[in-house]
Amino acid sequence: MKCALRYLLTALLLWMPLCSGLLRADNLDALENRLRQNQQIQEKVYVHTDNTCYFIGDTIWYKAYVVRADNLHPTDMSKMLYVELLAPDGVVVDRQRVVVSDKNYTCGQFALKDSLYSGYYEIRAYTRWMLNFNVKLRPYTRDDRALFYNYQMAADYYRDWEDLYSRVVPVYSRPREAGDYDGKYMYARPKREAPFVKKDKLLCKFFPEGGTLVEGLKSRVAFEVTDQDGQALTIGGTLDGKTKFKPTHMGRGTFYYTPSDSTHGRVTFQWKGDKYNFRLPKAEEAGAVLELQNPAFDGHTQSPTFALRSRGCAPAAYAVLCRGKLLQFQRLQGSTTVTPDVSQLPTGVNELMIFDAEANVLADRLFFVNHHDMGTPLQVSTDKLDYKPYEPIQLHIAATDGTSGMPVSVSLRDTRTDDSSYDDGNMLTDLLLSSDLKGFIASPAYYFAGDDAERRQALDVLMLVQGWRKYTPLATDKKQVGLGQMVFHRLRYTPEKTLTVEGIVRKQLDVPMLFVDDVQGLSSGTSVASLMAEKAANAVSQGGITMSGWNAGNNVAEGSLEDTENSQPDGSSSTDDASSDANATQTGTSEGSYLGVNQRSIKHEVLIEAEVEKDGMSAGSVQETHDGGQFLFQIPPFYDKAVLFLTAYDRKDSLKRCLTAGQDKYRFDEERYPDYYVTRHLFYPVFAHPYNYYQTHLPDIGTSLVIGEDSIDNSSSDGARTLRNISVKAKRRTRRALDYSKPAYVADAYDIYNEATDRGLSWGVINMGAFPPTACQTVYGNMNRYRSYNVVGKLDRYTFYTNFIPMQDIIKNRSDAALFKDLHLNRVDSIRFYTDFEPRNYTDRHTEQLNLEDVVVVYVPVADDGKRFTYRDRRIMLEGFTYPEEHYSPDYSTQKPAEPTDYRRTLYWNPNAVLDENGEFTATVYNNSKDTRVKVSAAGQAADGKFFVQE
Repeated sequence: MKCALRYLLTALLLWMPLCSGLLRADNLDALENRLRQNQQIQEKVYVHTDNTCYFIGDTIWYKAYVVRADNLHPTDMSKMLYVELLAPDGVVVDRQRVVVSDKNYTCGQFALKDSLYSGYYEIRAYTRWMLNFNVKLRPYTRDDRALFYNYQMAADYYRDWEDLYSRVVPVYSRPREAGDYDGKYMYARPKREAPFVKKDKLLCKFFPEGGTLVEGLKSRVAFEVTDQDGQALTIGGTLDGKTKFKPTHMGRGTFYYTPSDSTHGRVTFQWKGDKYNFRLPKAEEAGAVLELQNPAFDGHTQSPTFALRSRGCAPAAYAVLCRGKLLQFQRLQGSTTVTPDVSQLPTGVNELMIFDAEANVLADRLFFVNHHDMGTPLQVSTDKLDYKPYEPIQLHIAATDGTSGMPVSVSLRDTRTDDSSYDDGNMLTDLLLSSDLKGFIASPAYYFAGDDAERRQALDVLMLVQGWRKYTPLATDKKQVGLGQMVFHRLRYTPEKTLTVEGIVRKQLDVPMLFVDDVQGLSSGTSVASLMAEKAANAVSQGGITMSGWNAGNNVAEGSLEDTENSQPDGSSSTDDASSDANATQTGTSEGSYLGVNQRSIKHEVLIEAEVEKDGMSAGSVQETHDGGQFLFQIPPFYDKAVLFLTAYDRKDSLKRCLTAGQDKYRFDEERYPDYYVTRHLFYPVFAHPYNYYQTHLPDIGTSLVIGEDSIDNSSSDGARTLRNISVKAKRRTRRALDYSKPAYVADAYDIYNEATDRGLSWGVINMGAFPPTACQTVYGNMNRYRSYNVVGKLDRYTFYTNFIPMQDIIKNRSDAALFKDLHLNRVDSIRFYTDFEPRNYTDRHTEQLNLEDVVVVYVPVADDGKRFTYRDRRIMLEGFTYPEEHYSPDYSTQKPAEPTDYRRTLYWNPNAVLDENGEFTATVYNNSKDTRVKVSAAGQAADGKFFVQE
C-alpha cells in the first residue's frame, strides 16, 4: 500500500508541471483569440481650418474627417460628430452636432462674437463612440459626491478623456480699424487678483524603455528636461556623478543605466546657477526590459530588433499591434531578441508587448513604421503670388495619381496675416503620429521632413517619452510581476446613427422649494465686520483690545484668517493639487452617517412622453421605460434648435397627464413637484486640458502674446504683434472691484438649470434662491478644492445669497416678498459668472480666504419686468444639426466697390472641392480691397485611404 502511494505521489509530481504548462498555454491562447476576435475599433478625427489665426468678428470655417483607427479608412460606424469651441479658460462657448457623410467628412463654422475675449481657443472634436475609450476620473471628494443625486452621476460628471481631437488657434482682439491686421493684440480676461508668478524651476521626467527598471538589468532610459512652463531645455546632465548626457531634440534624449538593489540612480543638472537633483524611478526586483538595438531603422526595408532581458520572470510570447489591431503574436521559445517582420506592419505607430505565460505584460513600447505609402501628392497652385485689389486669382488643384471624384477642402488666404505655429502638421502627420501619442506634439512636420537617421532617432525617442497605451489599457496588480494585464472594458456607448434623446426616469425626492419665509435666510450670515465690532464692544471694559478688534499680545487670534488658512509669507494662502486618487471618495465616515442620497433605479416602469416643437410643428411619442427607468426616443432630424418636452407619469394617470390632452393645469407651474425626476444622459466632456507651452507660443516669438490688464499701458509692439506679457508683482494681494461689464461666462438661465438637472446636481425642482452654488458646480466643478468655495448670489446687483460669512454686512433694501417674486426661473433671463478661476488651469495656485467670495453669480432679470414660460416638467432647448453656411466669396468681374470695404483674410473656402475625371479642380477667386500675397492650404483623402499631401 505504501509503495502504491509512493508511485502515485511521484506521478502527480511529474504531471503537475505539464498541467501548469498547459494552463499557461491556455492563457496565451485565450489572449490571442480575444485580441483577434474582439477588437474594439476606435475612431479618429482630423479638422482642417481655413486659417492659422483669427480676430474677434471672424468666422472659423472647418471641415472634419472621421476615420476608423484600425485602417484609417472612412468610418462606417458613427454618423454624428461633435465639434466644440472652448474659450481660453476652458469653458465651452459653442457646441455643434454635424452629420458625417458616407465619405467620412463634415463641415461647419464658428462665429467669433464680439462678446468673446481674445486669447487661445481650442477646437475639440469627437464622436460619442470615442468616449468609450481612455476615460479617467478627475479627483473629487465625498463632499463633492454628496451634491449629486447618486454616486454614478458624480462619477460621470468628473470623467475626463485623453484622446479627443484638439487644436488650439489664436484669436486676437478686433482690429482697431477695419482691415488693419498689422497689430495683433490679445487682452486677457480681467481678474480681481494679480496672478501668482511661477518661479524659475527645472523639471525632468524619466521613461525607462519597456516601462520599468529592473535590478541588475541594463536599461535605456529616455528623459525630457523643461523649465517650469514646459519649454524644452538643451542643457546636459550627469548620471550618478559620472556619466554625462545631453538632449538631442526638443529637450529629449536617452542614457543607459543599470540599477542595483542597494542604491537609487541620481541625475544632476546645473541651470541658472542652481543645482537640481532628480532620482530615477524605483527599480523592480523582477521583470523584463526592452532595448531597440537599431533606433535609426528605416521602418521600410529594415525591421527593428529588440533585445529582451529579464530577471525573476520568464517571457513567453510577444504581440505587435497597430492602432488596436493585432498583427503578430508569437511564442518566444526562450529567445532573447524580438524582430517583428516590418513587411507585415502598416505605416504608423506600432506597439510591441511582451507577455509571460500567465498573460501578464512584462514590457511594452511603441515604435514607428514608415513605408511611405500613406500619402499621395496634391499639386496646389495659383497663377502668381501677389495680387492687386479685386484682381482675379486662378486656383488650380491636381492629384498627381489621377484620383477623381473625391472632395478636397481648400482654403485660399492672405498670407501676410498668417501666424507661424508649432502645430505645423497636416492630415497625414496627425492621423499617423500625433493622434496616437499622449499630449501635444510640437512641430510634427519635423519628423516627416526627411528620412535621415537623425530624424528617425528623434522620432523613436518621441515614442518613449509621449507613448502611451491608447489601445491596450492595463489593470495593474502589485502582486504580479510586470506592468499588469490587458483589460477589455464593456463599451458604454454605441455609434450614433440617428438623432436620439436617451435618459432615465428616477424617483422624485421631496427636496425643498423656495418660500417667501426662506428669503431672509439665504444671506443671513453675520459679517466679519459685525463680529469684530461686537467682540470689541463686549471686551472694552476688560482692556487688551486693539483698534483692529483682535486681542493684543497675540500674533494669531481665535477666528482670524491666519488661524484657519494655510498662510503664505505674502499673507495669501494656497492649496496643492487635489488627491489624484479618485478612490479617495471611498474612505472616511461610513455611508450610513454621511451626506448624499445615492438614489437607485425606480422599482416599477412608468410612461415617459416626449414632444418636440420646431417652427410651429410638433412630433410626440409615448413609451414605457425599461431596465429601471431607461428610455430612448428617436427624433426627426432638424437644423438649429427645437423645444423638447419630457414628462413621466404612471400609466393610471396617462389620460390627465398626457401632453396632447391639455388637461394638466399645473404644467406651467414651476413651483409644483413633478411625479418623477427625468434626466437625459449627457455624455459631453465637462473639463478641458491645460495647454502645452508650445500651443500658446509662436516659434518666431517665444513669448506669450496675452496682455494682462495691468500691462496694457506698458506693453511694447514691433508693429506686427504684441510681444510682452508683463507680470505684476505686489507685496499685498489686494482685490480689484468687480467689473460687471466683463463676466467670465454668460449662459441662458434655463440652459444652466437643465444642465444641472441632467448632471444630477439639481433634483427636478426649481429653487432659484438656493441655485447659485449649484450653477457654479455645474460650470466649474469643485475648482480642485477639498472644501466648498464661497459663492455670492446677486439679482441684478442686489445680494440675496451667500454661503459664507462675508467681510462686510449686506445692505438689504428690498422686501422679502419683492425679492421672492423675482427669485423664480420665469423671471431670470441669463446668469453671469464672475471668478478668477479657470477650469483649464485648475491646478494653478489660487488664494483661498474664508470671508471673501470665489464666485459671484448674477441673475439678469427678464427685460421690462417680463416673464418667460417655465414648466413643472422638463423643457429643454434641444440642439439639432448645425447648418453648414456658404463662405462669402464676391465676384468683382463686372463691378468693383467704390470704397475699400472688403477686408476678407480668407479669400476662398470650399470644404468640398470635387476633383473632376482628370483629378483636377479649378476656380476663379477675387482678391479683397488690399494688396495681397496668397497661400493655399488643402486637405483630403483618396478613395484608397491615402492622404493628400500638398506639394
